[in-house]
Amino acid sequence: MKAQQRDADNHGYDHHPAVQIGELQWRRRMRAIGTGVATSWLPIASAIGPSPIGFMLGADGVASIFLMFAGVALVGLIIATQMIETRNLRLEDIAR
Repeated sequence: MKAQQRDADNHGYDHHPAVQIGELQWRRRMRAIGTGVATSWLPIASAIGPSPIGFMLGADGVASIFLMFAGVALVGLIIATQMIETRNLRLEDIAR
């Protein structure tokens, strides 16, 4: 009986910090919506993505495709250097 009550009190989770932070910070519905929206971009990108590659290949050749990928990598590098390091920081410190 005690095990059943304990499971009912903490929704079946033991007191693991990662689970508690997720449960307290973001509710299940919001996490499900975020995951669904993020996942829905994959088939859209898979359908739209090849079109510019085909146009670029026909217009300028293979070199333009490699330049585009290099440009995307460069933009990613610039964005990554502007991010803050969150390793070994508490959630409260990051939120400031």
